[in-house]
Amino acid sequence: MKKIIAKPVGMFELFYDLVFVYAISKITAMVHHPVNGGIPLVTLLQFLFVVIVVLQIWLFQALYFNRYSQNRYFDITGLLFNMFVMVYLANNINTEWRITFQHFDLAMVAMLVDLIMQYWVGTSKDEENVSTL
Repeated sequence: MKKIIAKPVGMFELFYDLVFVYAISKITAMVHHPVNGGIPLVTLLQFLFVVIVVLQIWLFQALYFNRYSQNRYFDITGLLFNMFVMVYLANNINTEWRITFQHFDLAMVAMLVDLIMQYWVGTSKDEENVSTL
C-alpha cells in the first residue's frame, strides 16, 4: 500500500486562495443592488453561474497543486498566471451582465487553457515517475 505523505502549504498557494476570496467578494456586486426589494431571477442565476465556475477553477488548481505539483517553475508560473487573470476578472465585474460576460469569457478561457497545460505536463511527469518505480 502506498504511504500518503502530507505536502506543506506554500505561500503561493495561500496567496492564491486570498485572490479568490477577493474575486468572490467582488462578484457579489452582481447581486448587491436589489430591484424593487428583491433580486431578479435572471441576475441571481447569472451570479450563481459565475460563482460556481470560479469556484470550480479554484478547485481544479488546488487539486493540481496538491496532487501533481513539485513546486517547479512551471507550476508556480501557472499559479501566478491564474492569479493575475482572476484579479483581471474580479476588477471587471459589473452589475450589467453583457459587460461582465466578455471579461468573464476571456478570463475563463485563459485559465482553463492554463490548467489543461498544467495537468498535461504535470501528469506526464507523474507517469514517468511512477513507471520508474
